[in-house]
Amino acid sequence: MVGQYGLGQRNDRGERFIDWCKVNNQIITNTWFKNYPRRRWTWRSPGDRCKNQIDYITINERFRNSITQSKSYPGADCDSDHIHVICNLKTKLRKLKQSNYKEKLDLGKLSSSPSLQENYIIEVRNRFDALSLNEDTSTWNNFKEALVDTANNLLPKLSQRSKNKWMTEEILNLMKERQTINERDSTEYKAVNKVIKKKCEEAKEEWINANCKEIENLKNKNSKMMHKKIKELSRHTTTCTSGGCIKGKDGTVLMEKDQILNRWTEYIQELFEDDRGDLPQIRKDIDGPDILKDEVRFAIKHMKRNKACGPDNIFAELLHAAEEFSVEKITEIANDIYNSGEIPDDLSKSIFIALPKKPGATECELHRTISLMSLFLK
Repeated sequence: MVGQYGLGQRNDRGERFIDWCKVNNQIITNTWFKNYPRRRWTWRSPGDRCKNQIDYITINERFRNSITQSKSYPGADCDSDHIHVICNLKTKLRKLKQSNYKEKLDLGKLSSSPSLQENYIIEVRNRFDALSLNEDTSTWNNFKEALVDTANNLLPKLSQRSKNKWMTEEILNLMKERQTINERDSTEYKAVNKVIKKKCEEAKEEWINANCKEIENLKNKNSKMMHKKIKELSRHTTTCTSGGCIKGKDGTVLMEKDQILNRWTEYIQELFEDDRGDLPQIRKDIDGPDILKDEVRFAIKHMKRNKACGPDNIFAELLHAAEEFSVEKITEIANDIYNSGEIPDDLSKSIFIALPKKPGATECELHRTISLMSLFLK
């Protein structure tokens, strides 16, 4: 706790201070460096008759190696009989990575569990009826909120998948059990940790052997799939990233978020610019047959599942699970749009996602733009 380069005689208060440092694992930094005496004393008596070291900088013993120098600074003009004590601290700040994982709904439960689907239909109808009491809201907004809010409250969430494909549920449960043990030096923690390491080695070896056998079977059957499996097994995968920056029209690299968004807006507008000239005037007095429920029912039946949702957060599974309620309300909303010519804001928006075609792409032209539209609109 105390180095060999202190200065002066220790009194009772000094002993108490050392006891406190021992209890709290503190290191008195300015006693561990061999400095000239004028760089050690921190207080002088009136008349400058004697000098002593009574001011210190302490640090936790864990970070002892981060202190490269500690000494007094007698040249400072502070109008006091005490002088400054300074230290050089070498540290490396670590940026904490925030997880981008968002909880996803287990939409598969709607088709695999009839009781859950039945409860979902009942809750959606009740939610829609409650929202319809407000005359200021539209049928579309009530229908959207009824589907989405009920799904968020009723459906279970998918657990985050492990990055290692060989990881098993047994190992994950053992890891959760290990987290409940507070003392890492205890025999119980060490025993569980030993079992986890052994299980990980066995699971990884078993997974690798199974993949190797699959690659051998694919050797004379499907060479393309065989090479794909080899890449997955050896982790030789190519990832395309843009580094978070993009180039402007003049070739300058844009780093600020607002500038990057403005550049993408400009690029998308130019990409989808309509240069066909003046379009013919659309007549609003044209009457046509209403959209039928059978047409809507056929469209819902043939919608692809496991697809990303648009700005309205409505998945195809939700429309399919609501059955006749979806058919009835979608038919009503579609006919209102057809007769009035007014499309809700959620249905007229698209979310554009830029996927780089090669690693380190910084030009907008080197990205593949895809748009997420509302499944209801499709």
